[in-house]
Amino acid sequence: MDIDSIGSAGKVASGVGSKFTWGTALLPRGKTLAVPPGGGDLAILKGVSPAQLQAAWTFIQWWTAPAQSVKWSMETGYLPVQKADLSNQTYESFIANHPQYRTAIDELKYEQPSPASPAYLAVLEQVQQALEGIFDEGKPVAQTMEQTAEQVDQNLR
Repeated sequence: MDIDSIGSAGKVASGVGSKFTWGTALLPRGKTLAVPPGGGDLAILKGVSPAQLQAAWTFIQWWTAPAQSVKWSMETGYLPVQKADLSNQTYESFIANHPQYRTAIDELKYEQPSPASPAYLAVLEQVQQALEGIFDEGKPVAQTMEQTAEQVDQNLR
């Protein structure tokens, strides 16, 4: 078992995952399922030369074009850049043949913005460390999460 980003699916598929049938699933949940947004951004910085501006805009157009977006998605596992790419015939065929990549699409309906709190990154780090302790070191789930909740509460005070 591995908890990872869907962006690692391409690496898994071409590595250890090429030796056996593997799948993906939403994380187990309690009462509420909330998935944080992920991904990266493209930006053109203020004050660049006209040539740099044009080069950056040309790259952004290329990067976000369906052909490149779909290819990148199929090779990495990340979601395509644009929602419309989900209906791209090549991508739909890929998903039909590789259903483990569909989980990231299915979880979009649970996406919630990250909390706007100055303590968010510290809290996130504590939760990630707790999960690593549980999955990598075999720490007891209930006790580890109770301790983490106490630490998180202290950060939020």
